[in-house]
Amino acid sequence: MPITKFRCKRCDHLFTDAEWSAALADYHRMGFVRCRNPGCSALWWCCEHAECNVQCTRRNDLRRHIAKYHSSCESVDCQPAQNDHRGGADTDLEMLDAGDLCGADTGVDFGGAGSAGGSDLDAFAGYDDGEWDVCVDDTGGDLHELESLPGDDDDDEQDDDDDETLDELPEDDEDEIVDEAAVAQEVALLQLLEDGDGQGLEAGDLGQSQDETQQEDAPDELHSLFAFPFFHDHPKNRLWFWQNYIVLSRRSKLVNNLQGLHRLEHRFGGLKGVCWRALHNEKLCGEQNTLSIADSARLFKMMTVALKCSGELQEDVADLVCAEMESMTDRGSFGDDYEARTKRALEVLVKKKMSMLSNFPSPRLIIKDNHALVESLDELMNMITMSEIPVQYMEAPTEYEEAVLDEYRREHGLNATPPKQTDCNLSSVAASDLLKELKESVRSEAELNSPGSGEEAVRNTAYWSINAWSDGFERAGLKKKKKGCWMITIDFINPDGNSTSNQHTHVVALGRSSASHTTALNHILSQIVNLRKRTRRFCGITGKWIYTSIGLLSYSTDRVERSALLMTGHLGTFGMRSHWAAGMNELRLPVCNDCFDDIANNFQNNPTPTFANTVCPRACCDRWDMGSATASTTELPKHYPKNRPNPDTGDAPKFRTVFMEEVKPYRQHFDWLVEGVTFAYKNACSTNRSTMWFKQNVRDFLRSMGVNKEVQDNVCRAAAAFKANPNNSLQFIPQLWLLGIPMHRFINSPMHLLFHGIVKDIMDFCLAFAKKFEKGEQFKTFVNEHLTELESLGLDWCKLLEVPRTYWQAENFLGLARVIPAIFGLFFEGGYIPERGAIASKSIQQMLNSLHVMISALMSPRLSKDADKIDSYIKVFLSCCHRASIKVYGPSNRKKLIWIGDGNGKSNFVSLLNLPDQIRHYGPVRWYYEGKNERHIQVIKPHLIRNMRSTETYFRSKLDLYFKTKHIELLKSRLEPKRIKRSEKDYCRYKSLVDLRQKFAEGTPLSASVIEFGALGTRIVIAFGGVNSMRFVTVSHDMPESSPEICGMPCAACRLCQSSFAVSREEMKRWSVHQCLLLPRKLKGVAFDQKYAIVYSDWDVLSRSNSKGEALLSHMLFSTDVMQDQFEIMNEM
Repeated sequence: MPITKFRCKRCDHLFTDAEWSAALADYHRMGFVRCRNPGCSALWWCCEHAECNVQCTRRNDLRRHIAKYHSSCESVDCQPAQNDHRGGADTDLEMLDAGDLCGADTGVDFGGAGSAGGSDLDAFAGYDDGEWDVCVDDTGGDLHELESLPGDDDDDEQDDDDDETLDELPEDDEDEIVDEAAVAQEVALLQLLEDGDGQGLEAGDLGQSQDETQQEDAPDELHSLFAFPFFHDHPKNRLWFWQNYIVLSRRSKLVNNLQGLHRLEHRFGGLKGVCWRALHNEKLCGEQNTLSIADSARLFKMMTVALKCSGELQEDVADLVCAEMESMTDRGSFGDDYEARTKRALEVLVKKKMSMLSNFPSPRLIIKDNHALVESLDELMNMITMSEIPVQYMEAPTEYEEAVLDEYRREHGLNATPPKQTDCNLSSVAASDLLKELKESVRSEAELNSPGSGEEAVRNTAYWSINAWSDGFERAGLKKKKKGCWMITIDFINPDGNSTSNQHTHVVALGRSSASHTTALNHILSQIVNLRKRTRRFCGITGKWIYTSIGLLSYSTDRVERSALLMTGHLGTFGMRSHWAAGMNELRLPVCNDCFDDIANNFQNNPTPTFANTVCPRACCDRWDMGSATASTTELPKHYPKNRPNPDTGDAPKFRTVFMEEVKPYRQHFDWLVEGVTFAYKNACSTNRSTMWFKQNVRDFLRSMGVNKEVQDNVCRAAAAFKANPNNSLQFIPQLWLLGIPMHRFINSPMHLLFHGIVKDIMDFCLAFAKKFEKGEQFKTFVNEHLTELESLGLDWCKLLEVPRTYWQAENFLGLARVIPAIFGLFFEGGYIPERGAIASKSIQQMLNSLHVMISALMSPRLSKDADKIDSYIKVFLSCCHRASIKVYGPSNRKKLIWIGDGNGKSNFVSLLNLPDQIRHYGPVRWYYEGKNERHIQVIKPHLIRNMRSTETYFRSKLDLYFKTKHIELLKSRLEPKRIKRSEKDYCRYKSLVDLRQKFAEGTPLSASVIEFGALGTRIVIAFGGVNSMRFVTVSHDMPESSPEICGMPCAACRLCQSSFAVSREEMKRWSVHQCLLLPRKLKGVAFDQKYAIVYSDWDVLSRSNSKGEALLSHMLFSTDVMQDQFEIMNEM
């Protein structure tokens, strides 16, 4: 019969007429009656059968009542359903019938925030492949403050005649009431567990999709666990970050009044839950199923210590912490048996799937083509934002920036200001273009979904750029066949300027270096493209929701890697210069002697030459300009499809027609390559024998466009398949070309281009030149004498090793680039080379001077944005390389030209010509120095150091451990007191003043600092003495007009002052504005006269004006015309 007004059995509240009307409205809408007493809010499911007035506290109980008493006839007398006032929170889900928990029958939409009907059961779905045979919520009380479950004080009798199924339900110590949404969540939980870590979970399994949830959620409502709109397919992450989200959303605004770890408690909801579940070995996630922050911190420390140990040592650690673990739980001792106690402790910390380590968050990983990959970068971005990792946005809504400011000041003081980088790639033209692209994407998407909402969506979105990098590395430091690894990383700007932060660089792909990386690259770049979509995320820093749109700003690789990823040619006739399809005409491309003499003669008045928009007045050279209208061309390949037009194949790509006589240089872009590949495919598919292209025609045509052999083969294979069967349509266009990412975003990275490339080759060239005069060993001895002294200084900004360069890293080549004129140049200037090689030696000195000037401009914070000046320096350097090669090896030996190279090629030299345009668009190359990415190899290498296995899951398990370890390090940095790290060693402190004066008199390279003396300006000082008794002495320097040079670097007459001054390390650090090196000019057979060249840590030098300034080309050095004497010292290597 229809339900009638009744008295609540929990609180004995009698409904008024108005309350009953509201309760009936709830009943017709949601299927239950809610008590209108604010202190109770109990839920009742009522039987509507004739002569039946049963009210149940669970819909499940009502179903069982109906199944037992009303299945066949409604006239049967009704009996109260068993446990009709029991609390559902302690119900063992394994005892419930799957049909009884069908979410579709509950009548409640549990997908949105704040499900109707009181509290949601905080069920846990965080373990793999059905590891839990039951899922119990042993809350017994409040699940969390906002969704409490009031207790049931009603002691009505239960039916003793219920069937066996009902008798199996466990008895409870305290009656509780559970709402409809809790039942629905239990259903979803069981589905998650049955699917195994959520792998089979569809978007609709949780009631509604993420997009629908985002649109319908009210901003101030809290999501229940199963309405949480993130990590739908990854329950472990879902629970961890949901618990973080709950405590972050309701954290106290009086956090500054809390002390110790309690001040940080709002940041560790996930950790406290994981600690409790691991310690109690139960799968519960109620509010009380968490450890205190103090116990969680202690347990976390135990886990980090255990992770650093292995074998018996790890067992000893576990045994030591058993007693402390037992004190954290009310379940009693772990037992008296040593092995059992140790095993249980390890299961809590690092072993088994219930351990703390196993349940730290990591993104879902997949295996493709023997690579472990992050399946969804969107999930990784959610982890980053919810983990309170600061991100510097290109642009963010004003409300969000104000929230960040409020949160920062709440923790750091009312006058504090969040850090923000200004000297970074976000100020580049490329970043502005990317921001426009992202805004247009957001606007278009919003207008498509809701016309007229585009501008509002653009204003309310935060825009974020990421940079990608990939390279191979040796996992154990030794090169072994097929044992190398390869990875892709993504990184983003850290607002506090710490570019080495491990939390701002993430490995997203890992595999063998010997494998093909095309599939892995396509997957990651496709994921990056998908990040452009406007997505709602939860910001852990502010505790608020924010919409983001993320785009790729740059992708850095070395030249070999970049050619392989872009499917473009590497070296050969048309692949010497990155991003260009061009042949190298060694006779016309370099600056001719007359043009070079005109420029060099003007160095005294204008040490910065100008090449921009200039042409050779004699029309005999291209001045290193491949893009000009008069640029030199190269002859067609042998089988180029000349004069084979086919009107059915459409237009040919620009500058690659079938009627041209020579190949003109052209800058590649993906649309041009797609057009060319399609054109070749259509001609290869032709059936007209007079115009069809054969395999050799296709290969040479695509080779002239700078397309690699793999794409050439794919086109030929696809054309052959089409001829055999017109229904065949094999893919022959690389997926990367079609993703919409411009080719210029695959930039030339400075570390490999400049230091692993150019500096290394120049170093080898100088050594080879010395060996031709049988001065190789003398060269090494001389150079090592200086390098050893500089290495002993231990400076972080100038790290050097001895030659030969067997174990040199990029930082060693960088350090050499700072001092190469004063060491290598001093050897060639100091009389060690015989007279017959004097002119060639002078050409090498010019080359070293131009190299130092070019790299100093590229890396200097002050000069690195001046693209025109850098363009001129690059062309002078290439000209010096060309001239030195001719003087050493002769003009007729093309393969001995250092900028072209021998049979293996030297593509880095001509690729320098790409840098000026890259700087104009992307900003200084030093912004993209990939040292932080290379350094991240040391983060993941410890996980790979042991024997590499051949199984597909090897890299996935290692990448999963990498992400867990990274999150552990993040929590460790917040829980433990910050340890004082060793500050960078910027200067050397000498033993005593006597020792310092001796070194100064002998002409030893010296480390010094530049400190600010207030009104007196800056002074160069050298420190000496003990740590607690440090003193410094000033260095005076004078630069008369007649001052000599070391390979173009001016040398000043220096003197140590007599007085010294006491100073502390803190004062020295506070007063120092720069660091510098004093490099002596010691010539063979000449007494040292205290002449020093000075180089600064910011790439400046002591100039002829006796002040700190930029490195310049030397008029004194270039006044010698090395090309006047055509004598060749050797004709072959």
